[in-house]
Amino acid sequence: MSYRKFDTGTWQDPWFENLGPEIKLSFIYFWTNDICNQAGIYEISKKRILFELGYHIDTISIPLKPKIIWYPEKNIVWVKNFFAHQCQNPKFAVAALNGIKDDPFRLQIFISENRGILDGYKIDLNRYHIDTISIPSARETEQNSTVQIKEPQIQNVKKHTSKFKPQKKTPAKNAVTFKPKNNNVKNEDFTINLSNTFLKINSICDDILKLPKNSDKKKKFNPRAWAQKKISLKKHPGAIEKSLDGLKIYWDRSRNPWSYCDNILSKVNGTFNEADAIQMNEEFKKLSGSPELISLTAGLFGEI
Repeated sequence: MSYRKFDTGTWQDPWFENLGPEIKLSFIYFWTNDICNQAGIYEISKKRILFELGYHIDTISIPLKPKIIWYPEKNIVWVKNFFAHQCQNPKFAVAALNGIKDDPFRLQIFISENRGILDGYKIDLNRYHIDTISIPSARETEQNSTVQIKEPQIQNVKKHTSKFKPQKKTPAKNAVTFKPKNNNVKNEDFTINLSNTFLKINSICDDILKLPKNSDKKKKFNPRAWAQKKISLKKHPGAIEKSLDGLKIYWDRSRNPWSYCDNILSKVNGTFNEADAIQMNEEFKKLSGSPELISLTAGLFGEI
């Protein structure tokens, strides 16, 4: 029996609130059934769905978009946010990849959606012998849910493995431009911890964007834009996370989210003075302009 984390905030998600009882049940089923793997993209028959759930997948697949995608020709279900919510360490990420490594179709969809997380954990994607550079974007993959995606190009391992050089990732359109200082980050534990911090920031931003906006100032507030600005000012990532989390908790009390977050940040940024926090802050400053920081923040900036 597997144990899964399920966000209780789902019940306050406007998208989820508007669903009928049968679709809500279906959403939970695809997260929690026994076949769902660590990647959140798995093969399951229509017969099994009907037997265990009580509904035909053809009648519920459209209302479940864009959270859950059904590929009818391959009998594959993709729970888009499953991996991002479940993954807490590189071992889980490797296990997720290994579980689908023999299926190029699922592998390309999975890497496309979770490239930022995998790069943050420094997972060597070349070992999976798939042309990860030409993998379509997650949006393109979703739009082609009728399996009109081009099959990935398989690398000739013996001939190209030693010479193959992955294409460098470039910042998202609105990302901050950094000047390189130190591209040699040797502390892998630090990189993993920082990656987890950015994942938490990104998750909190998602939650804030779902909250009701009862004023013009709140309508104009973009949590990712605020986070990007503070990252460019080299504020402590942990303090940024705490400030956004505070705004999320006291959203109803805050008239001006920008000022509210700034106020929290001014108070907590200086309190992150424990040994590990000092190390994170110093290493974060050294990361300025490095591929590691671009990879870590790709998911955050990509949504602005």
